[in-house]
Amino acid sequence: MIRHIDRTKCDSCALRLRDTCPVGDSCFQDVIRLDSERRPHIAYAADCCACHRGYYYACQEDCPLGAVEVSSKEAMPPSIMESMGRTLTAHHEA
Repeated sequence: MIRHIDRTKCDSCALRLRDTCPVGDSCFQDVIRLDSERRPHIAYAADCCACHRGYYYACQEDCPLGAVEVSSKEAMPPSIMESMGRTLTAHHEA
């Protein structure tokens, strides 16, 4: 789940100043919107779906300054995480 965006970090972001914020385009659920200065803000936090199966969040990965804070504890139900863990372990052992 997305928790917080430290917008003070956005002030010096070269990508935001030159073009547009990559975080604004990373969320396919439209959880994040850009304001008039192209800074991201959380518009619909409840719609965060823990993209990429809870391994990582696109919004967090796409921010070059680490301004996006997420909570992976809320990402997926434990049964799914256990199943994915077994799959990863089997893959690494192969």
